[in-house]
Amino acid sequence: MKMMIVAVLVLIMVGNMESRSTNSVNYEQGQCIEKEKQALLNFKTALDDPGKNLSSWTNNPNNNSNNQNCCNWRGITCDSQTNHIIKIDFSSVYEININGVINGSSSLVELESLEYLDFSGQKFTQIPKFLGALKNLIHLVLPLSGVIPYELGNLTKLEYLALSSSSDQNKMVVDNFGWLSHLTSLKNFVLANVNFTTSGLESFRVPSSLLSLRVSKSILPKVDTFPFSNSLNFLETLSLTQNSIHPDAITLFLNSSMNLIDLTFQENIINGSFPNSFGHKDYLRNVYMSNNEVGSSKGLLKSLRNLSNLIILDISMNNIGGTIHDLFETLSSTKNSLEVLRLSSNKLKGLILDDPEKTFPSLKYLDLGYNLVEGPFPNRLSQFPNLDELYLNNNNFTGLLPDLSSMFNLKVFNGAHNNFNGTSSDDIAQLYHLVRLDVSWNSFNGEFSLQDCPSLKFLDISYNSVRLKFKSNWVPSFQLSNLMLSSSKLGPKFPHWLQTQFNLSYLDISNDEISGLIPSWFGNITSKLYYLNMSCNLLGGTLPNFPLQSSPFFPSYEPIYVDLSFNKFQGSIPHFLSNATVLYLSNNKFNDCKPFLCQTIDIETLFLDISYNHLIGSLPSDCLKNTHFFVLKLNNNRLFGEIPNSICSSSYSSIETLQLGHNNFSGKFPSTLKNCTQLRVLDLGDNNLEDALPLWIGEALTDLVLLSVKSNQVYGNVPLNLCYLTKIQILDLSQNNLSGSIPSCFENFTSMVEEPIYGSTILVFFRRFPGPFIFFHNIASIVWKGTEYEYRKNLGLLRIIDLSSNKLNGEIPIEVTNLVQLVQLNLSRNELSGNIPKKMGSLSKLESLDLSHNKLSGKIPTSLGEVLMLDYLDLSNNKLSGRISTSTQLQSFNASSYAKNFALCGVPLTSSCPGDETSLQSFSTSNGSENDDKWFNMSSVYMGIGVGFFIGFSGNFMLDNSWRFAYLQFMLILRGQALLSLKKGFVDYGNRLSSWTSTRRDCCAWRGIRCDNLTHHIISLDLHSNDNDSILLSGEINASLVELPYLRYLDLSYNNFTNNLNTTLFNKPLEHLNLSRSEIEGQLSNFSNFSFLRVLDLSNNKLSGTFPEDIGKLQHLEILDVSSNFSQGLSLLCEPINGTTKLLDISNNMLSGSLPNCHWNLKNLIVLKLDKNNLIGVIPTSIVIPPSMCHLHFIQIFDLSNNNISGFIPSCINNFTSMVDKRSIQRMSNISTEVSLDNNRHQVLLYEIVTMIMWKGVLRQYSKTLGLLRFIDLSRNELTGKIPEELCNLVELIQLNLSRNSLSGSIPMEIGNLNKLDSLDLSHNKLSSVIPTSLASISSLSFLNLSSNKLSGRIPIGTQLQSFNASIYIDNDGLCGLPLNNLCLGDETPNSPKDIHDPSDAEEYDEGWLNMSWLYMGIGVGFVVGFVGVCGTLLLITSF
Repeated sequence: MKMMIVAVLVLIMVGNMESRSTNSVNYEQGQCIEKEKQALLNFKTALDDPGKNLSSWTNNPNNNSNNQNCCNWRGITCDSQTNHIIKIDFSSVYEININGVINGSSSLVELESLEYLDFSGQKFTQIPKFLGALKNLIHLVLPLSGVIPYELGNLTKLEYLALSSSSDQNKMVVDNFGWLSHLTSLKNFVLANVNFTTSGLESFRVPSSLLSLRVSKSILPKVDTFPFSNSLNFLETLSLTQNSIHPDAITLFLNSSMNLIDLTFQENIINGSFPNSFGHKDYLRNVYMSNNEVGSSKGLLKSLRNLSNLIILDISMNNIGGTIHDLFETLSSTKNSLEVLRLSSNKLKGLILDDPEKTFPSLKYLDLGYNLVEGPFPNRLSQFPNLDELYLNNNNFTGLLPDLSSMFNLKVFNGAHNNFNGTSSDDIAQLYHLVRLDVSWNSFNGEFSLQDCPSLKFLDISYNSVRLKFKSNWVPSFQLSNLMLSSSKLGPKFPHWLQTQFNLSYLDISNDEISGLIPSWFGNITSKLYYLNMSCNLLGGTLPNFPLQSSPFFPSYEPIYVDLSFNKFQGSIPHFLSNATVLYLSNNKFNDCKPFLCQTIDIETLFLDISYNHLIGSLPSDCLKNTHFFVLKLNNNRLFGEIPNSICSSSYSSIETLQLGHNNFSGKFPSTLKNCTQLRVLDLGDNNLEDALPLWIGEALTDLVLLSVKSNQVYGNVPLNLCYLTKIQILDLSQNNLSGSIPSCFENFTSMVEEPIYGSTILVFFRRFPGPFIFFHNIASIVWKGTEYEYRKNLGLLRIIDLSSNKLNGEIPIEVTNLVQLVQLNLSRNELSGNIPKKMGSLSKLESLDLSHNKLSGKIPTSLGEVLMLDYLDLSNNKLSGRISTSTQLQSFNASSYAKNFALCGVPLTSSCPGDETSLQSFSTSNGSENDDKWFNMSSVYMGIGVGFFIGFSGNFMLDNSWRFAYLQFMLILRGQALLSLKKGFVDYGNRLSSWTSTRRDCCAWRGIRCDNLTHHIISLDLHSNDNDSILLSGEINASLVELPYLRYLDLSYNNFTNNLNTTLFNKPLEHLNLSRSEIEGQLSNFSNFSFLRVLDLSNNKLSGTFPEDIGKLQHLEILDVSSNFSQGLSLLCEPINGTTKLLDISNNMLSGSLPNCHWNLKNLIVLKLDKNNLIGVIPTSIVIPPSMCHLHFIQIFDLSNNNISGFIPSCINNFTSMVDKRSIQRMSNISTEVSLDNNRHQVLLYEIVTMIMWKGVLRQYSKTLGLLRFIDLSRNELTGKIPEELCNLVELIQLNLSRNSLSGSIPMEIGNLNKLDSLDLSHNKLSSVIPTSLASISSLSFLNLSSNKLSGRIPIGTQLQSFNASIYIDNDGLCGLPLNNLCLGDETPNSPKDIHDPSDAEEYDEGWLNMSWLYMGIGVGFVVGFVGVCGTLLLITSF
């Protein structure tokens, strides 16, 4: 019986083998079903396959016999028993890209056994209806296009369905999903790139069999009803990712199933607040809700209270606010089940309070990184007994790190980027399971050791001031794989304990003050290293042999990184380094590279930097034949001879950066360089090459971004082929012997025309798939504004053309003005002629322009004054002529910028233009301190002459009667005698009053005198000294002034009188009194009788005493300046000063005591200066609430600096409306007031306010642009507390100075709102935490000082923040990143960043806006002409 059973089994096996053999034979012989084969061929004919991806689909008998069998065709699978086609899959081979219309061929209907059809990634223009006939389909993936055929509802066996649009931008609009409910076997449904209409979402009825629903990259609108709520009762997995979704749709989706187990809701944009959506879901275990963009997350937090059985909760990157303590309270319902909690990258803050009742006994993973949590390490966390991984990085934790041994299961602890300053004991001990410890970027100091941590593999204590402490004979129990000790104090000796670590794969001991030689045992620990960084130390001698990652099991795609730069290594570069993929050896003392570059058989190095060494000698012509560099930097050495022809000797080269500059290479450009077609950076500058620019540079190297051949002996014309360099950003051909004209086709430099689309660096990257990317940020020496700097972080932002110091001739082509992204243009020291192009103002981003030392002629284009970014200009040594156009920019430059253009005139040159003589100057009210050159509008002058002539002529004609003439003659004599008496009190060594003489009858024509046009009363006396007066008036102001009863305007400023202040000398009608800088002494006097006074300037004298209380009675006073005296008291602030006051300057006096706690009736005040006094106390609370200081809605300049004021900065400072609302800004660039010269206000002078402003650390005088400033200076006080966030609402603010106080806390995150800020000084405070990234977005910032604080973390990368000098960040021990030399974790070798902007070069904005002064000048000229014409006739009348 047993034998029979065995025989039967043998027969069955043999039969199966035969059957399989038969099938195998049929398969190999191509016996596929002919009908199905023909169906595929017909299907292929309807497709567009330009890449021949379906080349195996053929019926050609001459091809490979295997191709006769359709089962062997690409993407086709047949049933092994029946040979029917059961699967068509175009997803597994990602290169396939088929475009076509499959509706044109219904041949696929013949594939009746087809179960699997996947066209993912393809681009079909229409989905065919016949797919509904493939009723055996189980798996279907289709790109959405056109209308989804209703026939898909016939696929009742379908278990998996995925529909997606082929383009993220072209979403599929779906109005009807009615067919979906017929798919009764469907278990998994995937939708992507769908624009749901309201009706489409309301028709979304899915079968009850559905277990998983995934919707991504779609638009989900608001709906009132959700018809599939009951049909989803068995749904276990719901995924909504990268959608734009209405909150109501969230609610309806989340409440669709009570059996939900896994929920993914990530990267969505929620059009509103997150709803309280979950309800009670007892089965929900895993919730992933990270990285959503939502207005408010309060609803999310509330709904979490209902989830009592959660195991995993990820709500990171949602901008969730509130306190961490409240969040733990919210999650208390999950405390017995929750195992994984991710809360990173939110805005959680506050302390973690200890609460023994609120522990999470099941929690294994907790991530609180990148929040605002503060305070000491929470003991509450140490009471989570099962915690495996704890992430507290990038918060504000302080104090000591406690004993972590209570968390005995802890495997990972990350406390990096906090303010921990030590441990509670000398060591971290008894953490037997600890694998990873990261406490980098803290304030640890001293020593600590690691005891009983046998599992430790990863240790990072970099950027602290700690030393690992071990006993001399102790061998650590751990074997590290990754060790980061950068910027810790390991030196001066090489750390001896490292010789015990044999498993190191990653070692960073850079910037550790280690000196001496590398020890002989070092080679014993390097055989597994793929990352070694010992840069920025003091290591020297020759390099000993140490192997790098020699394991045969090490994957070839993993790069090996070695950085030994910034040391003192010398001798030859050894062979063994040739297997390093990335090798940085710059800034050492190596003197020979030939053994490495020329004698190594196969160099594996792709990125090599040997710049700034002592390499000397010539390189053989075949030296580089075995190299495959992406980056080669040999610059700044002493190499000579010809550049080797072996560079790019093959027809294809991958090199992208070649820098050979600053050597002494000679000869010609090697022709093999034309094979370097991938080159982006080519620097051959500062050598001794003698050749014409090769044509192939423009023809072959079309990817060039930077080309420098400066400082060679290049000759010939600039070839037109250079214009093919459409990607060029920096072109430097300076200091050569180039001749001919500048090609007009430079306008083809597309990167200088279009907005930049790349980052701030010029980046080279490489990857051996599937390994990581290698990134290299190019560094280049750039001549910027006449000085050579080294750029890295901002190199990609520069757009520069430098053709200077050549022999170019002809005109500057107008096409250059189309390069609107240009930042620097230097065409100096050539032989260019013709005019400067009129459209030069089109270069609106130009910061530096040098056209000096040419033969340019004509006028300076007015458009050049519109280039607001321009802060370096040199037009000297040309043949320019005419007036220097008045503008904000052009007057701000030194006169040397225009020197040796002998026909050029106007400010800032001392040579005046025709028509600028004194007789035609408008009446000066600016104390002679500023130049009054404005845009000259002749129409205003002519109009004024006409008006003036009419007034002068008709006025005199009306007084034609003899008694009137006699009266006028008498009055003129009387007023003249009063003036002559006044003159007797003066000492006039400069003979300024020579016109004041009795021989000249008309005193109205005397210097400084102005009379009423009709009455001839003296209404204005202006004897202020200006720049042309070398000797000041001195002596006394005598009582003769009283005899000028109609005097309205009196200016005796900038003289040297010996008077005490005596108000009895002045008459009541005065509206303008200026005695500033006149050496006036005595007590401040009573001004109550001068009820018409609008301007009172007593500044810079020797006045003492308290301010008179009666100043508050001056109802029309608009300008009050008593600065720089010896006055005391602040009672005037409590007086009812009229609300019309615009300027109040009491700075630089002897004011003492507290700011008065009273009503400040200064509602129209624009400028308030109380700086440089001895004020103390807090800014009073009465000033915080209206009526108050913060009620100064029109304030534009607020200066309380250099006092002893304490307390907080009032948060109501955002009531300064002029600093908040652009609409409130006055249109005039100056701040002025009108002074009437007669009772009827027919004659009015416009007086411009002049005041001294500390601008970017330099005291400057402002007048004509004063109205443009928005300025707060509270520096040099004793203010405490935080910088109020409300300050960030002052979006019109231009300068903010809070330096030298005791302010604490962090810089407000919203500081970037101040997008017009030009100057920011927060230095010498106690500010902590990180520099807000938003600060980098303030593109107008040209002066910044954050030094001497407690700031920490990486300096945010941006156009601005890396452009400043490192000094502005010093004395912030926790700061890192460029431009500091302190490296951040993962950074490359520090280089010396150079400033693009030098804040010290900033000049005051000059004033070029047209006002009415030219009209008044014309009126004056016309009046003189008319008056003299009539009076000349009258003098001939004998009766008169």
